[in-house]
Amino acid sequence: ASDPHGLATATGELGIVMMERGDAAEACRLYRRAIEIARAIGNRRGIALNLLNLGNAEYVQGRVGAALRAYTEAAAGFEVLGDRRAAAFLRANAAFVRFSILGDVSAENDTMAALEFFTAEEHLWGAAFCHEHLAAMALRRDDVDEASAHVAAGLELSEKADNRWVEAHLRRTAAEVALAEHDPDRAVAQ
Repeated sequence: ASDPHGLATATGELGIVMMERGDAAEACRLYRRAIEIARAIGNRRGIALNLLNLGNAEYVQGRVGAALRAYTEAAAGFEVLGDRRAAAFLRANAAFVRFSILGDVSAENDTMAALEFFTAEEHLWGAAFCHEHLAAMALRRDDVDEASAHVAAGLELSEKADNRWVEAHLRRTAAEVALAEHDPDRAVAQ
């Protein structure tokens, strides 16, 4: 191809389309191809972005180990590029997967570190994202009070940031908290 950068970008974007259509296996194939092209031309941002997306597609297919490897490599790539926000986001995501699927309790510390980073950076939706993960982790430990506090903090931040994606995740977790508190009416209201 005469424009390998454009080809890598288009291939990765086709992967996104395939994910949106529900074909995670084809998305993985496209992300791997985009990574291959990006590596061949030294496009480190393209490599990191496609690794992030590959991690999501692997996770959707239940390949947790592959997802974690992709997230870890993507986070390292973003660190090299100086994009500490993207690296913190990926580390929080990987920590949540390690906690929820593998039962790794040390993952909670990684999420707290990401929350501290996003708070210091005044990155509202990043902090809200971490609060959602910490709420879900607290629920899995049966600490409903802690989960409720994280949901409240996260909802406040996501509303200030006007981030509907994070807010939707927090509302789902808020419904889980309400169910844990035996309040199905509040759960439905979320």
